[in-house]
Amino acid sequence: MAVDREPHEILGVLRHAEWREVRSAYLTLARRYHPDGSAPDEPRMAEINAAYEALERQRELTGTPRPPLTPVGPGKPDAEAVAAQQGPAPGSLLWRMQEQEGRTADSPVLDFGPYAGHRIAEIARLDPRYLRGLSRQASGIPYRRAIEAALGERL
Repeated sequence: MAVDREPHEILGVLRHAEWREVRSAYLTLARRYHPDGSAPDEPRMAEINAAYEALERQRELTGTPRPPLTPVGPGKPDAEAVAAQQGPAPGSLLWRMQEQEGRTADSPVLDFGPYAGHRIAEIARLDPRYLRGLSRQASGIPYRRAIEAALGERL
């Protein structure tokens, strides 16, 4: 579908908005206008998708690097998540985990949630709090041993 209006205008963001703002606006509109959303509107959803795709193509053509992968959700990331993205402090538990070879390759891959497609060991470095919570849920039972091994503690 061709975009008749300016893609930034369709998504409701400024022309010089950062990519995370564009993506956030897209996800907000998609939740609202998706056929399963609060106000289903298929033509509007098609327009939103086309605008987002046009901006993504434009971003790829200009060579703008992809932002780092972070879970999508409301609010700002907490201090623990920000510190995890910067890397663990030397000598810390996470730092020792990263130093051990072979853990990441043997770690299972999650097939659901905000980290779908990521290995348990990788998530342990990025968001250990998420794994602690997951290990206490029914959906995390199959991954409990791998989570304990990645975090280096008994839950």
